[in-house]
Amino acid sequence: MRRLLAMSACLLLLPQQPLAQIHNLLDSQALERVRAYSARINGSHSKDLLLIADDNNRLYFPMTELADYIDTANALLLAENIYGCTPCIPLDAIADTEFDELKNQLELTIHPAFLPPQRFGRASIGSDATLSYGGGLATNINLLSRYDERRDVEQYAADLDVGVSLGRGGNVYSSQLYLSEGDSIRGQSYYEKAFERSKIRLQIGDTNTRPDTFGGALQIGGIRLSRAFDVAPDYRYRPIFKYQTEAKLPGTLELFIDGQRIKNEEYQQGQLQVESDAYGSGQELTLILTDALGNRRVIRQSLFDASQNLAPGVVDFDISYGAIRDTPDKYQDEYAAGYISTGISNHWTQSLSYQGNEEFELASTEFILAAGNHHLSVEPAWSHIAATTSEGNAVTARYAYDWDGKTRWVTLGAEYFSADNFAQFRGRTLSGDGGTVSLSTGTAQLYYGVSAFEIGDLSGGSFNFGYNRRGWYLESNAEYLETGDYIAILSIGYRPQQRNAPRVRVAHSWERDQRSVGADVTGNISAGQSQLGYQLAAAQDYESQATLDSRAGLSYRDNYITAQANYDDVNRFYRSSSRVSTGFVISKHNSFITPLPVSQAYATARTGQKGVVISSASTKRKTYGNGAASVPVPAYYPTTVKIERDSLASSDVLTTRQAPVRVAKANYASVDMPVTQAPIIIHILHNGISDILINGKPFVHNDFGAYITKYRPNASNTLEVGGKRYKLHIPLVTEELPIYEFDRTTGEMTRASELFRSYP
Repeated sequence: MRRLLAMSACLLLLPQQPLAQIHNLLDSQALERVRAYSARINGSHSKDLLLIADDNNRLYFPMTELADYIDTANALLLAENIYGCTPCIPLDAIADTEFDELKNQLELTIHPAFLPPQRFGRASIGSDATLSYGGGLATNINLLSRYDERRDVEQYAADLDVGVSLGRGGNVYSSQLYLSEGDSIRGQSYYEKAFERSKIRLQIGDTNTRPDTFGGALQIGGIRLSRAFDVAPDYRYRPIFKYQTEAKLPGTLELFIDGQRIKNEEYQQGQLQVESDAYGSGQELTLILTDALGNRRVIRQSLFDASQNLAPGVVDFDISYGAIRDTPDKYQDEYAAGYISTGISNHWTQSLSYQGNEEFELASTEFILAAGNHHLSVEPAWSHIAATTSEGNAVTARYAYDWDGKTRWVTLGAEYFSADNFAQFRGRTLSGDGGTVSLSTGTAQLYYGVSAFEIGDLSGGSFNFGYNRRGWYLESNAEYLETGDYIAILSIGYRPQQRNAPRVRVAHSWERDQRSVGADVTGNISAGQSQLGYQLAAAQDYESQATLDSRAGLSYRDNYITAQANYDDVNRFYRSSSRVSTGFVISKHNSFITPLPVSQAYATARTGQKGVVISSASTKRKTYGNGAASVPVPAYYPTTVKIERDSLASSDVLTTRQAPVRVAKANYASVDMPVTQAPIIIHILHNGISDILINGKPFVHNDFGAYITKYRPNASNTLEVGGKRYKLHIPLVTEELPIYEFDRTTGEMTRASELFRSYP
């Protein structure tokens, strides 16, 4: 430290931009106290570090300087205000320091207590990446037709969807259905914006209320405000196991679920933070920490079902208000709906909901409890109709148990419903009770299940059994009612693992008054980005000796269009339908045809070259004359856009082969992925010869005997000088323009210079 204080008077030249940032933090008279060092942190990380010296030459650093290398929460406890810099941390309090005079470098060793926590178990998917926006226009056109012989109906229609992206300003959607008779029906038209920081989605216009246990969604014209967890995929709104401690010594971490070890990693001295996603199977999680001296710490935690529960303190909500949309152009009667849910603990989530207007009201609350493999929810509800002043109530209870072992699984479910004069909006009034119970279990090859129900005066049950091996399977299903009605189906089929192989099934069915046999085959044929799907099925009744049911279907999709056609003949009456979908997108960086919905997000790769294939997770597209191609990407979710190397020429150079992207819903982001030709300068010594060829192509030299040309990287190149041929193997250089000297007397070429750091 003494050596460091002695060196702190040596002021190195400060880069202009960091100096300006420090100037904003410090009092103007204190700029002379700024010190700049080339620092090496923990023996592995290098950084230019800006420090501030007080009157006693004690060095401080602004928090932003070392935020990536320290535990900022602990360091902030030592923060001070030094000449206007706040928070500033004393360097000697969090690190051992030494100045290496030979390397003219400051060596920092962060104290273990101030190292960032070592995180185990939590796998980030990268949504910390900046969310990209880009405006544009999208349309989707659906051409529809259908014919029904029994009803003697023949109809044609066109459905037009339009989406306008305003970038960060949100999105506008509208749809219209045009009928062949000349009429048109307006679909939904609304404005939508998602706020990433607050995880809230706003909709204004035609929208739907949130459906719940006691009623479906209701279409209204108005406003809807709801939680939008999807805009932040890394946000953990479901319960997770957390454990944090300080390790005095390095050691080993082991994580077990019901005695089965699923993680075994080493840790170093310092802060430990274990965060794991909730496990859907298992009763107990056990964490064992063993340090270098053999000391052990064992932490046990009961697991919880996270499929419906919220993490403690997390709030989910959905609020809507407007006028009921009775017809496409008629709005009347105000209606409001609200839902809020919060995590009380890892095992308990509580929700409240309300919907209604002056004529009708419905309120409910739900208790969601989870422990290990057990899940229980209880939801009582109350309804009121103003016209009759009648009130009703209902309650629904559900229980589920899921266990998934190494070789077998078990699922148990039960549900009970009871209602007393319980009204639904513009629906029937329910009274009575009922319940269902089901059990299924099996292994990877053999499985079976049973269920039973009783609803009012009706009761029945079902049974299913299955066995599969190497793609072949045998399945049986049976359902019965107390009235004596029943149906049983026995199926034998083949489901191959190959993507395009056909799937075949033969089935026999028994019903109370009918027996029949049938068969079907489905599959698809792929060629590049094009895919053709097909389905053929037929069933025949034993007694009538006639075809009871026959079906046929075709589907086609590629990057520009999707189409499907269906035909079925039931009891000698046939029906047919067809649908063709396509559309286009116009954005700042590209315009293209696509059959995908107008809410789809896209990433546009700009390569500058024609014919380069760009790929995302499931789609490949080729660049056209503008050197750009757009591929669909999941909204808000981080993904990677790639260049397919096979689509490049041997002389093409990539500055990057793949680029991470994260795009907002219905937006069009662009990434620069330039593809350039590999250039080279060759200076030929002992010139005097003008007939010089490389790979069979001549080029003209300048007065100094220097030539610039293009070459095939990492491949055989032929240089011909004065009738003599030389084979050259030149490595690919992407960050500079390589300059070589070729000695035609010896046939040797050597690297001469690296003066050029970039080449356009």
